[in-house]
Formats: sequence, structure tokens, C-alpha cells
Amino acid sequence: MNQSRSPFDGTFVVFLALVGFVIGEGIAMDLSGQLSSLVFGGHHVVPGGPGTGTTVFLRLWSHLGDPRLAWNPKARVLLPGPVPMWVVLAAVEVLLAIVAVLTFRIVRWLRSSLRGPAGSTTKACRTEVIRRMGRKAAERHTAAVFGTGTGVTCEPLALGVDVATGAGLFAKSEDYILALGVPRVGKGEGFVIPGVLRHRGPAVVTATRHDTYMDTVGVRAGLGKVFVFDPQDLVPGAEKLRWNPVKGCEVPRVAILRARGFAGFAGVGQAVDGGGDYWEQVAASVIRCYLHAAALEGLGVDRLLTWSRRPGAGDPVHILSRHPNAARGWSEDLAASTRVEPRHRDSIWATVRRAFDCFADPKVLDATGWITTPSTRPSS
Repeated sequence: MNQSRSPFDGTFVVFLALVGFVIGEGIAMDLSGQLSSLVFGGHHVVPGGPGTGTTVFLRLWSHLGDPRLAWNPKARVLLPGPVPMWVVLAAVEVLLAIVAVLTFRIVRWLRSSLRGPAGSTTKACRTEVIRRMGRKAAERHTAAVFGTGTGVTCEPLALGVDVATGAGLFAKSEDYILALGVPRVGKGEGFVIPGVLRHRGPAVVTATRHDTYMDTVGVRAGLGKVFVFDPQDLVPGAEKLRWNPVKGCEVPRVAILRARGFAGFAGVGQAVDGGGDYWEQVAASVIRCYLHAAALEGLGVDRLLTWSRRPGAGDPVHILSRHPNAARGWSEDLAASTRVEPRHRDSIWATVRRAFDCFADPKVLDATGWITTPSTRPSS
């Protein structure tokens, strides 16, 4: 494998460092001579410059007992004794070391702000990342949404540190976050659970295990009621939430959106001769009519299942054609779907039945019964 080397690698970098060190010490020697003369010596400017200072630095090692001897004879008469000379030399060296460290830190900060750390290929600079996803950005967003005088205290959700720029990342209340990780790496303990505990507003958490509920219910119960939609009873003792998908479908728009969700659950995709999207759309058309008709008559999910097993069922068509609040034209759409060629009709209703397959579990079906307690409604 061929690997290209930068011309600033290895020995050349060491050489540049040594040259820079000698030049810097030359400046330090010249500055030390000037200060020593002006403060402790002859109170005159010492002739010379950075070049002379470099020569003085190289000769200084032969005259450690009396640093004045490193200067030329004309400069020596202006300089003080060894003790003041060494005091000034030490002070100047410390000052230059401080300046060098500060300069290095400033350059590194500017480099990371504009381009990220060495070797990285960032598309956004550190300043841009902080402006959009920093703590202050999240706090400004919270103040803009909830106001500053409402008493709302919402701690921003910490996402971690951006590895490219080193900036701390915080989520706003309207951000969508996708956390990718293999199983058992701590996504729940390190991300979901802390986020639920820190959040002070309403929260909906979907999980297949009960640990999120068990670790957060104590804190969340202090903020309001906590419900669990748990048909399988994985969390015994929790206050259960019941949800009837028919409820609210008196509104045609709600029926359309829920029908699309159920049809998508059927999972036909592109599997049926490349026309999966078509079967999903026609199934959604039937399901929205079923949901709308059931909601208008106050029927439950069990009636939807009955209709899905009988493509020629006339009850939903009758409801949609006679009810005063039924959506216009939906009865004709459903009736037309039942009158198509038999094989075509069977394919449509097969997709409809697959969409309702989630209710095959009696516990799930029981959890969709009519809600009689207002406190257990999702809208509450």
C-alpha cells in the first residue's frame, strides 16, 4: 500500500521547531538586555536586535556566571550585574512561555471553530454547531415556545459531544432524534431514560420492555398521571390506557390518516407483482369507510373485523349513505369496491384483513373496548 507523506512530517518538523526556538530565544535575549539596561543598568537602549540576541543566546552557555559577557563590549557597559541580569532573563522567559501557551490555545480554538480538529472533514464548523445545537440555542427555543414568565423550567436534553468539533449538543423540544446502536449498548439507560426523567412536559414513550417505565414512573408520577398501553400485561400494577381506534373517526380526516396507518401495517410493500402500493391504497380506501361508518354508529373494533371478513357486507354502505354526518361520496366508493371483479375484490379484502391482523390477539382487542373513564383517554 502506498502512503503519501506530508513534507512537514518527521525530521523537518523537528528542524522547524529548533529554528523557531532559537529565534524566540534570540528575541528573549534582546528584550532581556533592553529591560536590564533600562531598569538596573545604564538606562540606555542596548544596541542590537533579534539577530544579536540569537548570538547572545548561543554564547550565553559559556558565561553562565556573568551573563553580561555574552554581549559585545559596547553593550556590556550598559548592563547590570549577574543577579539583576538573571532575574530579568527568568522573568522574560516566563512571560514568553505564557504568551506561547496562550497563542497555541487560541490558534487551536480558532482551528477547531473553523475547520474542526486535525484530520477531520466537518461540514459545519464549531460555531455553527453551537449556534444551532448548543445549550443556549435550546434554552432560547424553550423561552420562545413557552415564554419566560410562565414559570416553565425545561432542562435541555443533552445528546453528548460532537466528535468532529468537540461542541456539546442539546436537543430542542421540537427536534427529532435518531439514536442508532446495536442491542445491549445502553441506548435506554444512557439516552431514553435520562431524557424522560429530564423532560417536564407530556411524553409518549414506546418500548418493548418494562425497564423504562419502572425507572421513570416515580419521577413522572410527580408531574402528572402515568398510563401504560399494555395489552400483554407486561407491567403488572400499572394504570392501563385503553385506546379505541374508531373513536374520533367521525371526522373524515382522522379516518383517512388512521386508515393509511392500518393499510401500511398490512406490509404488502412491493411484494404483490410489484403493485403493493396499489393494494395498500385501495385497502386504505375501504378501511377509512369502515372506520368512519363505525364511528358514526358508535360501533367497536369487533364490528370492523366482521366487515373485513365479508366483502359484500351492506351495513357500512347503508350507514354512510343514510347518516347525515357521513362524508359525501364515501358510500359510493365503498360500494364500487365491492362490485369489482371477484379476484380483484378478494385481493383488496385480503389486504384489509391483514391490516386488522393486530387485533387477532384477544388481549389487544379487549384493550380497544369503549372507554368509559375520561382519565384514561389518550387526549387527557
